[in-house]
Amino acid sequence: MKMVKKMCSLFLLLSIFICPICYAKNLFEVVSIGIVEIADEVFMDKYQCYPLLKVKDQFYLPLSVLEQMGVTIKAIDQIIYIEAPIKKEEISNFSANLFQGKVAYMRQFPIYCNNIRSFALVVDEEVLVPFEALGAMWEIKSYEGTFWFEEKLQDILQLIKIDENGIENKTDHLLPIQCCHVYWNGKTHEILQESILLEGMERKEWLFDKDKLYITTFVTQMGGLEIDKVSKTAYGQCHKPTFLQYSDSIRFDELSKKFPSYKIEAQMKYGVGPFKEKDIVELCRSEKHSYFLIKDKEGKKYQVPYNSIRIIGEKGAALGKVDAADIEEFVRLSKIESATDYLLWTDIYRQRTYVLRKQGEKWKLEKSFVCSTGKNHNPTPGGVYEVQYMIPYIGVEKGYRCKYALVFFRDYMYHSILFDKSGKYIKSGQYELGSKASHGCVRLSEKDSQWLYTHIPVKTTVWIR
Repeated sequence: MKMVKKMCSLFLLLSIFICPICYAKNLFEVVSIGIVEIADEVFMDKYQCYPLLKVKDQFYLPLSVLEQMGVTIKAIDQIIYIEAPIKKEEISNFSANLFQGKVAYMRQFPIYCNNIRSFALVVDEEVLVPFEALGAMWEIKSYEGTFWFEEKLQDILQLIKIDENGIENKTDHLLPIQCCHVYWNGKTHEILQESILLEGMERKEWLFDKDKLYITTFVTQMGGLEIDKVSKTAYGQCHKPTFLQYSDSIRFDELSKKFPSYKIEAQMKYGVGPFKEKDIVELCRSEKHSYFLIKDKEGKKYQVPYNSIRIIGEKGAALGKVDAADIEEFVRLSKIESATDYLLWTDIYRQRTYVLRKQGEKWKLEKSFVCSTGKNHNPTPGGVYEVQYMIPYIGVEKGYRCKYALVFFRDYMYHSILFDKSGKYIKSGQYELGSKASHGCVRLSEKDSQWLYTHIPVKTTVWIR
């Protein structure tokens, strides 16, 4: 909470006066924000205590709790308005455990606590209200981890009405108003100030910056009176970790389309176990022409006879070239880590193996190699593995030699194209690099496989996607 106060004070110092010129983006993307936790702190009303929920270290109170407390809740065009004071005397039990460990998503439509516009999160069907936003309705008091509400004795903000479209003077008198419009630009909050002069009963429509996400508007001064509590708490609207995660989630969804997870579809020829004839399944890998490992819609894996499926083809398509920044960002957002300073990622759709190296806290692309992964009937198994051990060459007993092998899962490995038994003459694979051609291993040129063999340590993470 101290961090939020400090952050918002800094934002106000950096604020600039500007004349807004166009309509803002005022709806949120429905993306994941974080996992719900039960906070150590509690909220106490007149009748009982409620555990506060926490997401990204910000406190939330479920809308159902406010409803039980007697607050008037209205929904107009999916925008929720919370307006009335507490009035009920009997409160039913609330179980925070129902939400613990679940993923909270940003709600597409905002909520209003009196005149304060606020974002909200959703978990299942429950709306989570930022606890600080309720400071627009009551004085929030605290003592040793316990919070409670007290009625505001004087609230001059009741003289105006703020909604999605504008601001209205509810009195017959002239009102000079200072506003701060809060935006999110993808990296930080921006606070833009505006001076407004409203005649009695006059309404002014909002006009905003269309290139940024509109969060809220605060009135910092009205009729010459300072409303300084706004700058101290920002009603929870300037919580940077929440909005950084918001932007990360949007970016992750975008990059997931650039880097689709490789899938091969197959159709059952006849019923096996839980599968019926003609069921569509996902092929994971083959086992030496004896059986296939397939996956059902829920992700559970099964072994089926080798002749029980018919391979349909790939689900997805290569989406063109990508730059280093996209590769590095997708690894970060996918939260792929490694026990060493290196990480290998094989992009099956593009038939590329990316070598990333840790620099400080970030992964940086060091190499991008053309490769060949398994054919559809012998696919390279997707997943996260690690380099288990290395072999200078394999296959001599079978009449060929593959050099510089890095084994990452059972008998799946990175290695060179095929040479003759002496290792001098190329036998096959050179002109197939860039297409799926192997029996499941990841083939590279002799030069590139030697580089991996020389530089990549055991325990390095291998990500096949």
